Amino acid sequence: MGREVAYMLVQYEQIKDKFPCATVLDDGRAVIPLAKADMLIGVSGIEIKGSHEVEALVASIGQNEESAETQENAEAEKSAEAEDSSQQEDNNEKEEEDES
Repeated sequence: MGREVAYMLVQYEQIKDKFPCATVLDDGRAVIPLAKADMLIGVSGIEIKGSHEVEALVASIGQNEESAETQENAEAEKSAEAEDSSQQEDNNEKEEEDES
């Protein structure tokens, strides 16, 4: 059985000069291999995670944005439908006034 690889999660802003191509999570943390720890002198807030946990975090990148976008689209459609029905009611009222 192989050993699990460890990674560090650090705020990307702190390491963007040393690791400009790092994978960045939705919360602004970058994923760096633990083997590169010697390059992070002076960096604070380092969190150590196993590869399985990091894989799950990386897989979730953008999902919150997609669900928010889907929700915004659904709300926009509801708003458009409400506006259409409101306009239809106005048209019906005008037709009734014209008939009388």
